[in-house]
Amino acid sequence: MSWSLVETEALARKAARGGGYSWGQAEDAGAAVRWLEARGLPGAAALADLLEMPGDAGSCPIALGTSLCDRGEPPAPMTIAEMRAPVLLVPFLVWVAKPDDMYLAASLGAARIILGPDGVWLDDVHRLPERAGVQISGAKRPAAPPIAIRDRCSCGADVMEALDRFALRTYAPATERSRLAGAGAGLSDND
Repeated sequence: MSWSLVETEALARKAARGGGYSWGQAEDAGAAVRWLEARGLPGAAALADLLEMPGDAGSCPIALGTSLCDRGEPPAPMTIAEMRAPVLLVPFLVWVAKPDDMYLAASLGAARIILGPDGVWLDDVHRLPERAGVQISGAKRPAAPPIAIRDRCSCGADVMEALDRFALRTYAPATERSRLAGAGAGLSDND
């Protein structure tokens, strides 16, 4: 299936909030998912996996990414022993490196991604890991063209349903008073 990047970002933002992130971190998570999906990388699936993983199994890419952006300092070099859904860190690295026109290499387990102010390059990536050690270092711009930007998200319906389950946690439950005021079917549902 195919979804617009805008609706994917909005759902990811609500899902991250429903998964326990602050609104600021949820905003950044939504933007990161949109950035990844625009490049054909599995941002929505990574967020769904992250939200379903136990919180103590490795570093969190959203928490680290927002911290790096708040500091505004490029993170190279850096090594993280284990990170959950490490592909979610990539947009944050780009956002931190972009003002300085830096190129960074991010090794996510066996996958290697080069990123810079004018694009992203994948080096022999078949499947990005759900958990992996992460190494970040300086890099040079590759000669090959960067990944093309897409205008749609093509993740599976199961991924969107998983995000929707977390997004539903942000909705207020219906009350008798809200129904009497006109929300929902009120006291009588004669469908």
